[in-house]
Amino acid sequence: MELGREAGPALRTALRSPSAEVRRRAAFILRTGQWRRLRSEFSDFAAQPDHRLDMEEGMWLVARIVDPDVELADLRRQLDALAQRGRARLPDDPPPRRLDPRLAMRALRATLFEDARFAGAVNAYVDPRNSSLAAVLKRQRGLPIMLSHVVIAVGRRLGLPVRGIATPGRYLLKYDGARTPAGFPAEDIVMDAFDGGKILTADDLAAMFPGRGVEEMLAGDSERPALRRILNNLVVHLEQTGDGETAALAADFQAML
Repeated sequence: MELGREAGPALRTALRSPSAEVRRRAAFILRTGQWRRLRSEFSDFAAQPDHRLDMEEGMWLVARIVDPDVELADLRRQLDALAQRGRARLPDDPPPRRLDPRLAMRALRATLFEDARFAGAVNAYVDPRNSSLAAVLKRQRGLPIMLSHVVIAVGRRLGLPVRGIATPGRYLLKYDGARTPAGFPAEDIVMDAFDGGKILTADDLAAMFPGRGVEEMLAGDSERPALRRILNNLVVHLEQTGDGETAALAADFQAML
């Protein structure tokens, strides 16, 4: 444990030892070292002012609670590749940020929910991997907030003004009507990523959230509360699956934010 990363290769070899005790001790030392480093990195991340927080970096740090070996560069490459597929669905001119917003949102929906087949994790909702960006990209399944932020990450690579909406019970996303290009109606376009990228009407929203004003619900979310919500989901699902130790780590991260 004093050696830190230098001990990693030998410890990973020890994980294959015929001795159960050696394997257990090696796993404990590896995990403890990984969590110490992750805790320090997350503390530094959370201490930044709100305008400096990088949502993708935050989701990468959260993903490492589930799998400590996740690489940020690999996550960014996968999101870049999805954005390239989305760009291929759009005309060369004008650039996406000046396109009809509804055309742009249809292209996002087709790329992620028809071509890449992302979908809500309906049958295994409490699986902690549904809160890991790495696992969501690999399995194309996730919670509403994770799927929404995959769409947001891809949309922003295309220059589209998309952002999350922290509605109660079901996280959504929207094309921000306040940033609609000239010549098109300045209105929000709301998408439900958990329901196959469905574009929601005002009537849909009223039915989903009775008794609440539509305008009240459409205020955009920001990085810090979004990451806290992801961590809250992870804490609950880790506890439900019996992993209280990892749940405590995720709860510590949530408190740091």
